[in-house]
Amino acid sequence: MMLSNIPILLYHSISPFEVSGIWVSKKTFNKQIDWLFKNQFKCIKTNDVFSEVIPPKSVLITFDDAYNNIYEEGIPILLNYGFSATLFVVSDYTGKKNTWDAGFARRTHMEWDRLIELSGLGFEIASHTHTHRDLTRLSSKEIKVEMEFSKKIIEDRIGKSVQFLSYPFGRHSKLVRDLARDVGYKACFSSNSLIRDRWAIGRMCITFMDTMKDYRIKLHPESGSLYKIEGIKSNAINFLSKGTPLWKSLIGANKITI
Repeated sequence: MMLSNIPILLYHSISPFEVSGIWVSKKTFNKQIDWLFKNQFKCIKTNDVFSEVIPPKSVLITFDDAYNNIYEEGIPILLNYGFSATLFVVSDYTGKKNTWDAGFARRTHMEWDRLIELSGLGFEIASHTHTHRDLTRLSSKEIKVEMEFSKKIIEDRIGKSVQFLSYPFGRHSKLVRDLARDVGYKACFSSNSLIRDRWAIGRMCITFMDTMKDYRIKLHPESGSLYKIEGIKSNAINFLSKGTPLWKSLIGANKITI
């Protein structure tokens, strides 16, 4: 399995500007995808990361949260270059604003009709849990509800099997990983770019601060120390997101709805 050698990119939002660090502009995103195309990279599917033989210059592109700005600004660019991606969906927030987030940026998640449309165009629709709660702060029962609800709802709406999960805020524990396996997921993704475990597959977070040099390094895990430095920077940005579950726990927000 060549899992450790596959560049896996994590995007969140495509926007002109946000207070958070996890966004890129449309112009930058287009420049990045154009670079992939001109350098003959090929987008693979999520399941392909477990293949015995993977073509050179393969890349997996993922989006957490599935915001509408991805549909409006990012998807047309990907389609223009013949690329696809995996969208990790918060099933209870489709068509709603991201009130689970303690940040200042209020974005709307894609509606089901858009997700269904993208599924038909070859984009994979996967799970980002039901309400985007920090799974490490929940009981076993609550964790299973978050995972099972999301999996079933997406499968019912999209009409395809949901095999993959992205942990909210990238946070997980042995209990969380074990329950994900028990619920029926094939593998799970985290935001720690330097870890490549089946139940916590790391991804490189792409942010507004990345230069094209940074971006190129993130596409080459074999580049050693330079790649590790980019991984540390990526992890530092993601670390800031840990303030959201803490703030939400203080105000008692994000209770599960059925």
